[in-house]
Amino acid sequence: FFILAQEGRETKAREIGVRALFMAKWPTMIRVTIRFGEPLRKAVGQRRVTLELPEQTTVTQLLEELAARYPGFEAAWRGEDLGRETPYILFLRGRPVTAGHYAQTLLQDGDQVQIVLPVVGGAPDG
Repeated sequence: FFILAQEGRETKAREIGVRALFMAKWPTMIRVTIRFGEPLRKAVGQRRVTLELPEQTTVTQLLEELAARYPGFEAAWRGEDLGRETPYILFLRGRPVTAGHYAQTLLQDGDQVQIVLPVVGGAPDG
C-alpha cells in the first residue's frame, strides 16, 4: 500500500497520506453484544447477537441496523404485539439510556447492550 518514492520526509508524508486514505475508506470497527428479552428474543430468533459496527455508531444507528438485519425487530421494538408504544428499556454498560439520548450516545468497542421489558405487576392487595 505504501508508495515509496525516496527516503526521508516525503516518504513519511506519503505513508501518513495512505494510512489516512485507508482509514477513511475502511473505518475502524467495534464489536457490540446485544441481549434481548422477550418478546424481542423471539422476533430476532436469538437471545444474544454480536455485531461489528463502525466506530462512532450511536444507539439510534444500532437500532436501525437491528431493524435492517432482523425483519421482526422493528415491529416488536415498537410494541405492536403488546399494545404499548416502544415499551422496552435499553441498558448500555449497565445503565438505562432514554430514547431522547439515543442519537447522541456513542457505542464503544466491547459494549454490552440489553433491551428488556420493564418489570411490572405484583401481588394483588388483599
